[in-house]
Amino acid sequence: NLDQMGGWSDGVQLTPQPRNPLIWSATLELPFTMTDSCIHGMFQFRYKIVSNDAGDIQEGQLPRTENRLQVQFFHVFRSNYAIPRFRGWTAPSGKEALQQIV
Repeated sequence: NLDQMGGWSDGVQLTPQPRNPLIWSATLELPFTMTDSCIHGMFQFRYKIVSNDAGDIQEGQLPRTENRLQVQFFHVFRSNYAIPRFRGWTAPSGKEALQQIV
């Protein structure tokens, strides 16, 4: 929801990692310091898959809220089970995702 993140309408484009195309990333400069925090959340965001042939797929569930900054954030796309192509899909565990990174 921050301007640096493209607001709720535009967003930030992620790019796949050359060594592992299952992992996508972006680099952002946010208007906070590493010592800032807020119990109600410093910013909110969602992931969206933009597809040329199937239209946009919005991440399911509520927006993500971050209460403090980290050098890196790792997240797994949360399925929207109302979309047929996601039926039966389960998100990888944190351990499985970490194995893909290293």
